[in-house]
Amino acid sequence: MIFKIIIGIAVILGFFWLTKIRDDRFSFITTLTLATSILLIFIPTTLTRQIGGIGLPLGVIMTVIYGFLKRNQPGEQKALTLIISITVVISQLGFLFQWQNSYLTGLLMIIPLLGYLYILIKGIKNYRTQFGFLTIIVSYAIARLALMIEQGI
Repeated sequence: MIFKIIIGIAVILGFFWLTKIRDDRFSFITTLTLATSILLIFIPTTLTRQIGGIGLPLGVIMTVIYGFLKRNQPGEQKALTLIISITVVISQLGFLFQWQNSYLTGLLMIIPLLGYLYILIKGIKNYRTQFGFLTIIVSYAIARLALMIEQGI
């Protein structure tokens, strides 16, 4: 239940952040995709959960694409966006393909958390367009890490 609360707060923050990033369409679409996918996962029907389950990895992959294609980003912003999103993609692949010892990919979720803490310390204003989708991705990473710890690693 606590996982749903954490992710729910992040989705609300992501939707709120959508009002601030109308000038960057790709960032807007990525944040909207992630937030809508998580909301669909919360609806207890099979179809909506499947659509949300497809949309979430799609949104994270869109974040990786955003990190590679955004040219006017400073190197630090680009690197943090890519590090946070790529580690979540690796974890999702481990879970999806049921890699042996895939719980170790859950430990990778520490990396997005540390990157996000760095963003919070450094200043959110430098990450104005990325903050919405990075918040949603990191909340997902926190939930995955907490679930892994709860299951006893």
